[in-house]
Amino acid sequence: MQTPKTRAGTLEVPQRTPKTARQLKTSGTEADNSSSQSPLNKTPKARSPKVDRRSPRTPTSEKKRPGRVSELETQLANLQEELKKTKDQLNQSELCKKRAHEEAEEVKRQLIEVSEKLQDSQRQLDEISASEESRLQELRNISQDRDRAWESELEAVQKHHSVDSAALAAANNEVQKLKIELEKVADSEAEQAKYAESAHNEMVKLRKELSETLAVIEELKTQLKDSQDSEARALETVSQTREQLETVKSTEETLRLEKAKAMEAYDSLTVELEKSKAQVDSLEETVSKLQVNDGNTDRNDDDDKEELNRVKTEVEKLRLELEGAEKRYQGEYIQSTLLIFSAHELVEQTRTESCEKVSILEANLEKSKAELEDLTAKLVEKEESVQNILEENKHLIEKLEKTELTAVKDTEQARTESFEQVSILEANLEKSKAEVEDLNAKLAEKEERLLNVSEENKHLNEKLEKTELTTVKDTEDATNLKKLEADLEDMKRVMFEKEAELKNITEENERLKMENSQVNNEAVASAEAARTAEKEARMKVEYLTEEADKSGKKVVRVTEQLDLAQAANAEMETELRRLKVQSDQWRKAAEAAANMLSGGNNGKFMERTGSLDSHTIGGKLNSPLSEDMEDESPKKKNGNMLKKIGVLLKKGQK
Repeated sequence: MQTPKTRAGTLEVPQRTPKTARQLKTSGTEADNSSSQSPLNKTPKARSPKVDRRSPRTPTSEKKRPGRVSELETQLANLQEELKKTKDQLNQSELCKKRAHEEAEEVKRQLIEVSEKLQDSQRQLDEISASEESRLQELRNISQDRDRAWESELEAVQKHHSVDSAALAAANNEVQKLKIELEKVADSEAEQAKYAESAHNEMVKLRKELSETLAVIEELKTQLKDSQDSEARALETVSQTREQLETVKSTEETLRLEKAKAMEAYDSLTVELEKSKAQVDSLEETVSKLQVNDGNTDRNDDDDKEELNRVKTEVEKLRLELEGAEKRYQGEYIQSTLLIFSAHELVEQTRTESCEKVSILEANLEKSKAELEDLTAKLVEKEESVQNILEENKHLIEKLEKTELTAVKDTEQARTESFEQVSILEANLEKSKAEVEDLNAKLAEKEERLLNVSEENKHLNEKLEKTELTTVKDTEDATNLKKLEADLEDMKRVMFEKEAELKNITEENERLKMENSQVNNEAVASAEAARTAEKEARMKVEYLTEEADKSGKKVVRVTEQLDLAQAANAEMETELRRLKVQSDQWRKAAEAAANMLSGGNNGKFMERTGSLDSHTIGGKLNSPLSEDMEDESPKKKNGNMLKKIGVLLKKGQK
C-alpha cells in the first residue's frame, strides 16, 4: 500500500489508489480455464485523472469453480472410459490365455494319442515277431520231421524195394504230408500277408500323422509370419515416434529462438521505456520550474502559457508514445508467454503420447515374447514328436527288413524243399517207370509163355485125339494156363493202378510248381511294396527334418529381431526420459519466470500489466502515466528478474 503524492501548483496530477493483489493459481485445470477465459475478460479500464480512489477488484476464484467442476467431471468420464478399455483389454488377455491353455491341452491330447498308437504298433510288432518265431519253430520241426520221414522212407524203400505196394503206400503218405506242409506254408504266407497289410495300415496312419504334423508346422509358420508382421509394425511405430521426437526437438529449438527474440525485444522495450521515463522526468522538472516561475512573476503570463501549452503537448505526445510502447510490450509479452505455454502443452502431449506408445510397444513386445515362447515350446514338442516318429520309423523299417529277410529265407527254404520234394518225386516216378517197364517186360514174357502154352495146347489137343496117354498131361497144362491168365490179369490191374498214381503224382507236381511260383510272386510284390513304403517314409522324415531346421532358423531370426526391437525401445525410453527431464526443466524455468514476474510486479508494474500466474495471462491492463513517473523501483526488479530468467534458461539448455 502506498499513499498518493501531491505536488504544489495549479496542475492536478491523478492520484494512485490502493489495489488488491491477485492470488496465483496452482492447478493445471484452473490454468486452462483461466487461459480460455482471460481473453474474454480483458476490458479496458476507464481512466479518470481527477478521481481520488478506485474500487477494489473482486477475486475470481468463485467464477472459476463451475469450470473446475466441469473439468473434474470430464476427467472422471475419461477415467471411466480408460477403466472400461483396461477391463476390455484384461478380458481379451484372459481369452487369449484360455485359448493358449486349450491349444496346449489339445497338443497334449495329440501326444497321448500318438504315444498310445506307438504302443499299439510296438505291441503288434512284438506279436508279429512272436508269431514269426513260432512259425520258424514250426517250420524247423516240420523240416526235421520231413527229414526223418524221408530217411524212414529211404530206409523203407531200401528195405522194401521189392515190394511195390509198400513203396506206393509210402509215396501216398509222403504226398499227403507234402499237401499238409503246403497248406501250412500257405497259411503262414497268408499270415505274413495279413501282417504286411497291418504294417501297411500302420504306415498309412504314420503318413496321416506326418501330414497332421506338417499342417501344424504350417500353422506355426503362419504364426511366425504374423509375429514378424507385428514386429514390423512395432518398428514402424518406433520410427514414427522417433520422427515425432525429432519434430518436438525442432519445435523446442524454434521456441528457444523465439524466446530469445522475445527477450531481446523485451530488453529493447525496457530501454525505450527508461528513455521515455527519463524524458518525462525532465519535462516534469521543467514544468515544475515553470510553475514556480509563474508563482513568482506574473509579468510574462502569455509567454509562460505558450510554453506550458507546448510542454503539455509534448507531455501528451510522450504519454501516447509510452502507452503505445506499453501496449506493444504487453502484446509481445503475452505472445511469448502463450508460445511458452503452447510449447509446454506440446511437450506434455508428446510425452504422454510417447509414454502411451511405449506402453503399447512394451505390451506388444510382451505378447510377442509370450507367443514366441509358446511357439518355441510347440516347436520343441513337435521336434520331439518327430524324433519319436523317426525312431519308430527306424524300428519299423528294421522290423520290416527282418520280416523281409525271414520271408525271403522262408520262401527260399520252401523253394528248396519243394525242389527237393519234386526231385524226390521225380526219382520215385523214374523208379515207378522202371518198375512199370519191368512189369511190361514180365507181361511180355508171360504173353510169350501164354502163346507158347497155347500153341502147345493146340498141339496137345491134336495129339489128344491120337493118344489117350497124354490126358493127364493136358489137365496139368490147363491148370497152368488158368494160373497164367490170373497172373496176367493181376499184372494188368497193378499196371493200371501204377499209371493212375503216376498221373496223380504229375498233377500234384504241376500244382506245387504253380503254388511255388505264386508264393514267390507274392513275396516279391510284398518286398517291393515294403521297400517303396520305406522310401516314402524316409522322404517324409527328411522333409520333416528340413522343415524343423527351417522353423528353428526362423525362430532364431525372430529372437534376433526381438532383441533389436528391445534395444530400440531402450534407446527410445532413454530419449523420452531425457526429453522428460528437459521439459520438466523448461516447465520449472517458465514457472519460476512467471512467479518472478508476478511477484516482482505486485506493486506499481502489476497495475500496468495485470496479474500473471504460472499458466495463464488474466486480469485487466492499466497503464496510468502517474504511476510510471512516480516510482523507479520496478526497473531494478525487472532487471534482476531478467537476469534470473537468463540463468534458468542456460541451466535448461545445459
